[in-house]
Amino acid sequence: MIIGPKGPVSLPAGGDGFGMFRMPSGMAWSLDHRVDLHVFAFQGNTRMRNPLNDYTKEGSSVAGSFGFVFAPGRVPVDSDAELPEVSKGALQRFTFGFGIYPDMGGGGATDVRYTTFPQTVEVERTITFVTGALNVSYRPTEWLAFGLGLHAIYSAIDTRTLVGGSSTPLNGSPTINGVAIPGNPSYADFLNLFASDGATDPTTLFETNLSSVQFGAIVSLSLRPTDWFAVGFSYRPRSWDPIGFDGDATIDATATFAEALSGLDPVLRDLFLATLPNAGTQGFVSNYKVKLRGLRVPRQIRLSMSARPHDRVLLGLELAWTEWHRAFKQSVVELSNGSNGDLNFVVGSSSIHSVTKTRWRSNWTLSLYAAVAATDDLTLRLGCALQRNPSNANTNGGAPSGALTGSMVSFGAGYWIGNFELSGLVEHGFHASAHGRKDPGLTASQSYYSSKQWFLHFGVSYVF
Repeated sequence: MIIGPKGPVSLPAGGDGFGMFRMPSGMAWSLDHRVDLHVFAFQGNTRMRNPLNDYTKEGSSVAGSFGFVFAPGRVPVDSDAELPEVSKGALQRFTFGFGIYPDMGGGGATDVRYTTFPQTVEVERTITFVTGALNVSYRPTEWLAFGLGLHAIYSAIDTRTLVGGSSTPLNGSPTINGVAIPGNPSYADFLNLFASDGATDPTTLFETNLSSVQFGAIVSLSLRPTDWFAVGFSYRPRSWDPIGFDGDATIDATATFAEALSGLDPVLRDLFLATLPNAGTQGFVSNYKVKLRGLRVPRQIRLSMSARPHDRVLLGLELAWTEWHRAFKQSVVELSNGSNGDLNFVVGSSSIHSVTKTRWRSNWTLSLYAAVAATDDLTLRLGCALQRNPSNANTNGGAPSGALTGSMVSFGAGYWIGNFELSGLVEHGFHASAHGRKDPGLTASQSYYSSKQWFLHFGVSYVF
């Protein structure tokens, strides 16, 4: 699971192409143009255990980010000329940055056994938020800087899961030759197809591929009262999703109808099928157009400090609050244009309105960072991030999750060759675990989830 630009801390006065994603005002003191290219490999180990499942899944992926800082009017780094003062030119008060990075991402596919699918069913949950950022900082004085970042966020969700609960109303009324059954019961009264009373696993397979373009922003303030100390504050509201996720979805209710009808007397089974427009001859698979709302990049507030107690030592600290609770609270799904006449008749419409609860927890993260220049060219780095896992095991649905994250530690080094810095960093997410609530009759009851993660980072920076 990737949560935010990787790295131990966002320094308020770094001038690099990565820190500007979370603290754009920090690049105001950059005296040179800079390009940063970052690639990282992820390796995750997740486990899930319940009465029907006990296995460990390994997964890996590769991602990266790019950042460019442009400091107009500054003296080139290899120049012997005197560094300019801010007051000598209005343009020198501005620094610009552009970048693209994974804001959030994670997930994968896993075969899971349920009481309703003992032969296993493949469950997939993948979510990706990739952000393009345009940043600018303004430095009115030598010690004060303001920053603004504008974000365009491409988001994608791929899901294959079982659905249940009482979120899908069955408002259709069965008829025989156009004549209503006495009492005019709905299908919710006649049969319990999609809805689950909590005593059994769901049986309806739901598969969808969705995408959206969201928008966001970040504002920040950095203070640098001395050459050796700086403080920064940034605020990022929840992303704005004007249209929502949209795409295509498929509902396969074959197992749902088979289970609902299997306990009926053959006469009643035939009676039920006779109430459907196509008598079940077309099967119970339907394609839909789908809209989803409710998943956004969370609100974030960060307070950072950096200090140089020695010319060769840099220390950093950051306290961040992430509002997962409202960004990942619930998803509202609107299905329309259902292609299966029998399914539409049972539901009472070619559209379905469904609400899925996620309810992640907001969390605090404390990050610490240290860098030591062992030589003029070699820098050693060490960092850690202490946090509580934000994901909700009670809404995980009985499948392993790479979103289960905990505290992390990182160590690495950078080496300068002329105007190039080559850097590497190893980041390890410690073992994190959680138990789902007890819910008798469900496979996911009291499921045990655990996860540990490794990131291997490689970076190339060029200043000019």
